[in-house]
Amino acid sequence: MSKTKNTFFILNLEQKKRLKNNILSGFSSEIIQIVSQIAFAPLMILFWGLENFGIWLFLLAIPNIFLFFNLNFSGASANEMTMFNSKKKFKKTNEIFQNSIIFTFFNIIIFTLLMSIFYKFKNFEFSILKDLKISDLKLILILLILSIYINLFNSLFSIALQSYGKHYIVFNISNLTELFSKIFIVLSGIFFSSLIFPAIIYFIFVLFKLILNFYFFLNNKKKIFFLFKNVSKKYLSKIFKLSIGHTSHMAANLINHSGIIFVLGIFYNPYIVGYVATVKTLFYFFPIRFFTKLNHILYYEIAKLYAIKKISQLKNNYLNYIKFIFLLVVIFVAVSLAIGPFVYDLWLDSKYQLSSLLLLIIVLDASFFTLKHSISSLLFSINKNILLGVSELIIIILAIILFYLCSYFGNSYLIGFGIIMIGSILNLIISMVLLFFFFRNI
Repeated sequence: MSKTKNTFFILNLEQKKRLKNNILSGFSSEIIQIVSQIAFAPLMILFWGLENFGIWLFLLAIPNIFLFFNLNFSGASANEMTMFNSKKKFKKTNEIFQNSIIFTFFNIIIFTLLMSIFYKFKNFEFSILKDLKISDLKLILILLILSIYINLFNSLFSIALQSYGKHYIVFNISNLTELFSKIFIVLSGIFFSSLIFPAIIYFIFVLFKLILNFYFFLNNKKKIFFLFKNVSKKYLSKIFKLSIGHTSHMAANLINHSGIIFVLGIFYNPYIVGYVATVKTLFYFFPIRFFTKLNHILYYEIAKLYAIKKISQLKNNYLNYIKFIFLLVVIFVAVSLAIGPFVYDLWLDSKYQLSSLLLLIIVLDASFFTLKHSISSLLFSINKNILLGVSELIIIILAIILFYLCSYFGNSYLIGFGIIMIGSILNLIISMVLLFFFFRNI
């Protein structure tokens, strides 16, 4: 008992080795990602200009908005497969995987219907797209939409790899393909002036990502097969129910990120879209990616301990992990507010004028989101997150509606971001309450 209390993380040799591989890979790939992100914005502005940079960010957001209606089965399926693998119930693992394939096709059908409706519109009345040719716009959207289809298939291979604790493979493939796609997109600005070419490059690297994921899936799949003999209403219903929380969480994130860019593109010019995107990149997405990567690595460990009923070890490791995250968040806030403006101006050569109030709101929003995501990671990893995900989705929908109304009536977008931050605070409080009840019940 004393050993449990005096040990910050209780890990066996297998866990230490797996965590070492996943964490080292995660952080090395994250360093590559950070370097590419830092270089991408100023280089895009240099080779493509402020206006094209803002338009490109907005175009990427359009097809992603429609993923709001897709079922996020991958998180629930990966967690269930992890728990069955831990119990050595490999037949059950395979049954979950085969039924997950059905949801992939379901998502493709839903996405196709929504994009078909959107593509029927001949007049795209967005302030940010007023100078873009309709023919170019349609071709770019086709390439970006095809990239979404490929990523939907990618999810099948990634859940299989994650269910065996092979997160480092998923991390490396994702980050390396994204790095090289950004390099080629930036350099294409030397030779071309149309945004069609970045769209082509983006599509090629998404396709390459699929090929790599499929290759490593074949080498690590063990007893998982692309068959449909185990498809049943029982497992389809189970995955659907377990996916509600994950789907709501994914939809909330899409609205919170792509939704904001979409709203800004309706009311503001490319300069504002690029400005907000760069501020969020440096002070929101970077820390969120860092902490989210840690949480995803934790998912496997929590699910495994929960499956084999090592509750005492699970509670010890999890609660100490939250303490560790809280310390890192405090450091992040202090450093961002102290030297953030200097770093931002240096990064973009003072192309944008950073507002101290926007910086404060974005940093606090990122901090509240990080704490909420880390605290709720336990519930997400064992698929007990329906209420958590649904409440998060409702709050962000209300927040984005108010954000839209603020812009519609001519109010500053700073008020809108303040509303988004309040939504993050509410989500954090809800996650703490639900976690309290979970611990009390077990």
